[in-house]
Amino acid sequence: MIRDRGRKKWTSLMLPEHVELLKELWDEENQREKPILEEQMKEFIEKKILNSYVTQRSICVKYYKNNQILRVQGKIIHLDEQKGQITFQCGMKIQLSNIISVL
Repeated sequence: MIRDRGRKKWTSLMLPEHVELLKELWDEENQREKPILEEQMKEFIEKKILNSYVTQRSICVKYYKNNQILRVQGKIIHLDEQKGQITFQCGMKIQLSNIISVL
């Protein structure tokens, strides 16, 4: 089985400008548009978040930020309906409008 250094092998032969352009190209490929949720899905997400907050159970949330879909898991310690955001035990704050799904 051949074991080489993959990208490292070829980036050493490239000019720094080419490496930057390739990084930008790879970043563009990973970018995604924010999905549009139906009203039923929004209600389902709100119920799951509220239930998790009241029962103090851990919840996994997928959310959209900076053209990427990210995931965070933990307990919700604060639910601010006026600001429209939740705060997790780890200190992370997420806008409710950016939440895509809950598990």
